[in-house]
Amino acid sequence: MSDQTVNTDLYKAPDAKVMSDYEGKEYDTSSMFKPAGRAGRVRYLKYSIGLSFLSMVIGGVVGGIMGATGEFDPAILVIIFNGFAILTLPLAIIFMIRRFHDIGGSGWWSLTMLIPLVNLIPALLLLFKPGSNGPNKYGPPPHPDFGRGAWVIVVFFLVFFLGILAAVAIPAYNDYIQAVNSAAGP
Repeated sequence: MSDQTVNTDLYKAPDAKVMSDYEGKEYDTSSMFKPAGRAGRVRYLKYSIGLSFLSMVIGGVVGGIMGATGEFDPAILVIIFNGFAILTLPLAIIFMIRRFHDIGGSGWWSLTMLIPLVNLIPALLLLFKPGSNGPNKYGPPPHPDFGRGAWVIVVFFLVFFLGILAAVAIPAYNDYIQAVNSAAGP
C-alpha cells in the first residue's frame, strides 16, 4: 500500500474545492441600503424584485380595502402606486449604484436609467455582465450568493411569463366560446 491515507469514514464530506479562487479572502459585507460597496447580479435582482413585490402587495392591500368598502377609485390607486414608486426610487438607485460598482463602473451611470429607451442598455448590462473578479476600486467582491436568492428570480420570471400567457389565452378562449355559442344558434 502507498503513503496515501484512505478515508474510511463513509459519512465525512469529501475534500473538494467548490468556491472560486477568491475563497477565504475578504468579501463585501456592507448593507445593500448604502451606496458604497458592491452587489452581485443575484443580490441586485433579489432586492429589486423584492422592492417591486412590496409595491404590488401594498397596492393590492389598498385596492382590496378600497374594493371592500365600495369606495374603489382607480385614480387614488394610481396616486398610491406612483407615490410608492417615488419613495422607493432612492433605494432602486442605490441598488443600481452597487451593481455598477461590481462591474467596475461609476455609480453615476445609474442616472442613465431615467432616460427612456437609453435605459435598456444599462439595464441589460446590470443583469448580464458578471462582476469584476477580486477586489476593484470600489471594494472587495460581494459574497457569492449561489442558491439562496436564485429561486426568487426563477419564481418571478415564471409568474411573469404565466401572466403574459394568461393575458393572451383568456381573451382568446372567451372569443372561442362566443364563436362556438353563436355558431350553435339559439
